[in-house]
Amino acid sequence: MAFSTLIAILSLALLTLAQKSIDIYAWPVGAESPIATPYAGISYTSTSPNGTLITFNRDLSLPQDSSLVRLGYYASSAKTPQSWTGIAVPASNFHPDAEKTLRLWVDSAENVYGLNFAGVVPAAPTKVAKGKKGKKDKKKKEEPVVQCKREELVVEVVRQVAGPKPVLNRPVVLNAQGKVDEKVEEKSFLQK
Repeated sequence: MAFSTLIAILSLALLTLAQKSIDIYAWPVGAESPIATPYAGISYTSTSPNGTLITFNRDLSLPQDSSLVRLGYYASSAKTPQSWTGIAVPASNFHPDAEKTLRLWVDSAENVYGLNFAGVVPAAPTKVAKGKKGKKDKKKKEEPVVQCKREELVVEVVRQVAGPKPVLNRPVVLNAQGKVDEKVEEKSFLQK
């Protein structure tokens, strides 16, 4: 009994250590006050490809004349106690009906080093009319429109992966003049 409790506590502790969180801020580029508004609080783990929304500001108030919005986060390091990392995105991405996707780019230590944001307003659903093949039918059947409810903000975590490694240690064979020998292709009887 005590052993299983100990294992449960250790696994919970490891999960807590692997879980990180970050706050994302937004404010219009032409805003009078340089104060960032909290947009989303995100939690992510080293084992999941998706993040979890802790907080989300659905009512991000943007001025009518703003065309760009800064979106980013504050990071702290030994050199800079608080530095801003962010991007500028069109204000139309924050439309209430837009399907929003936020990608967090994390390094091998699970620290965020960049982000990407896209908001796409879905097209109005259309009904597809189909008739019977081979016959001209005045009454056309309409298929029902199926709409899926999507989360307000989808968070994806993109991890750094090692790139391809070059193939090394192939010696270059040089001729007496110090140049690489070119292989002469044999010509067929028709090519001669």
